[in-house]
Amino acid sequence: ENTLVEFVEARLILATELAGLCAERTTPEELAEMELLVERMKAAIHSTEEFCKLNLTFHLTMGRAAKNQVLNNILTSACEQTRELITKSLLLEDDLKIALRGLIKILETFRNRNPVKAREAMRHHLQSFQRGYKVLFDASLKTMAKPAAQAEKTQAEKNPLKVSQKAARARRARPPPAKSSAAGKKGKTLSDGRLASLRRPPAHPLAAMSTVLEPH
Repeated sequence: ENTLVEFVEARLILATELAGLCAERTTPEELAEMELLVERMKAAIHSTEEFCKLNLTFHLTMGRAAKNQVLNNILTSACEQTRELITKSLLLEDDLKIALRGLIKILETFRNRNPVKAREAMRHHLQSFQRGYKVLFDASLKTMAKPAAQAEKTQAEKNPLKVSQKAARARRARPPPAKSSAAGKKGKTLSDGRLASLRRPPAHPLAAMSTVLEPH
């Protein structure tokens, strides 16, 4: 879970900064390419698959137009790792429309060569879907956990003896409970008492007889 969340965070930071650099450094040709991509997304508003492909191409084109190959390579990796999650977050047409409005605002900041507004627009665009990513990821984890739990239950029903043996081995592997200090002291005292009684010489039988015969 942590790895995917970290990729989402990395994408937010990188895309935000690259948007600012793109507003400063993009060429007219690159700007025209991004404008064409937005127009094609408008036409693909009823096709989630096509829209998501164009959306990814827009972000990668923006990264290339920022003229920082290192940051662009990292952004490309983050986008690839989160592609499935992004696609699932855009399954509804309303989500596609929200994403499209965000991209139109970002493109406008590129036209105006305004890096500050570009960063703000990109951050707002990505953050509007971040909560959805978390919900989808949590749901995915629950879906993955159900088959595992069901498989364990089925195994227990089919072979209860094997499961019992496994539980017994786990119990044997546990370390024995530590004795309390009070119990240790008591044991030591008893041992010392037994040792003293063993070391004490036995009474002489004649001494015992003289005690009985002694007049009172």
